Amino acid sequence: MPPLLYYYQGVNSIINLDDSTFISFRMLSNKMRGVQFFYIPLICTEYGYNRIKNDCPEVILSPSHILSERYSAFSNHSIIWPDHLRETASHVIQSVSKRAGIPDTNGGEQDWRGFHKLGLALAIHDTIPDATLPIFYWEKNGWKPLIQRR
Repeated sequence: MPPLLYYYQGVNSIINLDDSTFISFRMLSNKMRGVQFFYIPLICTEYGYNRIKNDCPEVILSPSHILSERYSAFSNHSIIWPDHLRETASHVIQSVSKRAGIPDTNGGEQDWRGFHKLGLALAIHDTIPDATLPIFYWEKNGWKPLIQRR
């Protein structure tokens, strides 16, 4: 029987539940020729979708929902803000993030704009995507999170 695999932190690493080792889709597909790989996330950004399709074309990707750039707090076409607030919203987020001590990591983990600067305002019952703005879950420097990150 093939090993039981579990998705962990994006397309770059998968946990083998049999022995807790990490392996990427690319490495796994090189080892297991002729096996189909499916990735079926509940939510996927267009950025993530395109990156997976480009970097791992052997993966059959079938998200339930694909979020366009309009779901980013920083998009000029964002659905998050009414028209009269859209222009100043990113400055407000940056200012509040700075006061909370949220770093600028140029799109790295815990960047004030979210992972890859995607700027999502998204949380699900038991998880908060890395691309979500940290102002929602930040717990340092006396900042009280709106949502607990698990």
